[in-house]
Amino acid sequence: MDRIYLRTSSQAALFEAELKGQFSDGYWENRPGDHWQPWCQCQAEVGTAVGRDFPAHIDRYALDNKALLSVVGDRMLVIGRLSLAGFSPMQIRSMQDLWDTARYDRETETWSGLTNPSPKWVDLPTHTGPYWDQLRAELSLLDLARARLAVEDTAYGYKELRADLREIKVAMRTRVNQRPL
Repeated sequence: MDRIYLRTSSQAALFEAELKGQFSDGYWENRPGDHWQPWCQCQAEVGTAVGRDFPAHIDRYALDNKALLSVVGDRMLVIGRLSLAGFSPMQIRSMQDLWDTARYDRETETWSGLTNPSPKWVDLPTHTGPYWDQLRAELSLLDLARARLAVEDTAYGYKELRADLREIKVAMRTRVNQRPL
């Protein structure tokens, strides 16, 4: 599988839980061609050699664009905070109803609109196979109260988010020839 190696867990979570969707059917969906395919088919991992190990004909996106952040910036803050609290991108995506309604007040540095999420894995199909087994195992370990506290109390703001997005942009433009060990 193709991989993009990022420096931090928050960067990997942002890439997996938010940016892939923005490439394919979000902010950049009307960009011509299949520019989104390599980005949506790769796996984001934390690594020491930052970059991607696959070809991509478009590798420049304004990830820290003000128009994009005005719409999904608060959601990205929640993703960053949850990742720093140890939640995986898969777990973060499963708690989407927690962070979809969250709004951050920059002046007071407080959150509003946080819901008490209903665990989405309760309604998971009864499909079989390694993917579904892994998903059910990961999601059964979620502590939703800890997730809410992480969103409210973790020190990760717009300054850190913009820094993460700038580093992701660099990784997207950097080609690594071999996969780090």
